[in-house]
Amino acid sequence: MLESTPAGARVFEGGVFLGMTPFTLRVDNQSLATVPRRLEVRRPGYATFVVPVSPSSSASVRVIAPLVASAPALPRPPRREVAPRVITAPTPTPAPQPPVTAPGFPNQIRRQR
Repeated sequence: MLESTPAGARVFEGGVFLGMTPFTLRVDNQSLATVPRRLEVRRPGYATFVVPVSPSSSASVRVIAPLVASAPALPRPPRREVAPRVITAPTPTPAPQPPVTAPGFPNQIRRQR
């Protein structure tokens, strides 16, 4: 008999689901002498409990798997919302304009010596 605390855990052998605890497994001691077996007791939120099954002199064996709560996974930090970037084109610099002169005024003023 394989029991667990808390009850209702899943029993696996070699990745194959066998049943839920409390679970009864009949084994042949002669076959265990050549090929030992290994059972895993799993329950969400608890660490896996491994039960090695070996030959026994007793007709029935009772195993209690005390499951230990596993540490909760650390929460993922929230995703930071990034505001969309607005890319603006630079303001064009106006081309230099020739100086404005009044009509009849010379464009160049000469310096007198």
